[in-house]
Amino acid sequence: SDYEGALKTIDAVISKTDAKAIRANLLINRVVALAGLERLEEAERARRTYESYKAEINLNSNNLQSRELMAESLIAYAHGDAATAHTKMQERFTITVQRILTSNNNSTAKLLANLENSKERQAEREAGLEREAQLNQAKIQQQQKTNILLIILTGILGVSAISAFAFARYRDKISKTLAIKTEEALSADKMKSEFL
Repeated sequence: SDYEGALKTIDAVISKTDAKAIRANLLINRVVALAGLERLEEAERARRTYESYKAEINLNSNNLQSRELMAESLIAYAHGDAATAHTKMQERFTITVQRILTSNNNSTAKLLANLENSKERQAEREAGLEREAQLNQAKIQQQQKTNILLIILTGILGVSAISAFAFARYRDKISKTLAIKTEEALSADKMKSEFL
């Protein structure tokens, strides 16, 4: 509501910018400041300057439209036309609400898209972890089978070694018994020869 301060700032800045959108905003805000100060003739001239510039750069935005309605409302109020001022402020309010709702809808849509994307990524991560867990489980089962086969093979080799050792001892015993029997037979044959 500091229209005087706003007008001074706008007049100081407006000649120093070439950015079209900023310049258009400054021009409409100049109309608002002049209308707020009830300097109606200057406000009307500033409004025509703004309209001419806006048409030249072919610019249209809800923000500018909202400021235009504010200027029209202040001009109507300064002329004592409270009904028109009220109608223009209602239109401005509607545009502002629509802009906020659109912005909120866009933000909500982005949040929902991000949430959905996050859910998909989470599902992919969980599926990946599930596959990794299944792979690890399969590796563990394979390792267990390998360990069981190694234990069985070790048992078979152990039994074979014991059997081979037992067979070697048995063969050694048989060999010694055979040697003794052979010696006894030779000794008996020698005694028989000597007797004869």
